[in-house]
Amino acid sequence: MQRHWGHGQRIAHTDVARDADDNIATDVEATNAAIETTLQQQHERASQLIAAERRGLLAIVDELLVAGQIAPARFSELLGLPVAQDDALDAYAQKLAAYRNPRAALLRA
Repeated sequence: MQRHWGHGQRIAHTDVARDADDNIATDVEATNAAIETTLQQQHERASQLIAAERRGLLAIVDELLVAGQIAPARFSELLGLPVAQDDALDAYAQKLAAYRNPRAALLRA
């Protein structure tokens, strides 16, 4: 992000040259410290989330090892969450079905 999308204090886009003759904003050293800081912060954040949700994470791992998949109701049961009335993955499921059977998708349109 620091180098390729400019999410830092520098205005110039920093890139890695593909050719030894390229010399367009290729100074990566200037962004190394910012990138390392971001990586350290996000590693710490991820570690805290994993520690805080350890019980649920291990329950999911154990279920996947036994069953190979987790149905939505079982997922809710494992994590002590209410079962959703509407499936948040419906839009994804519809797109997947259309991808698998493009002719059927055309007939519905």
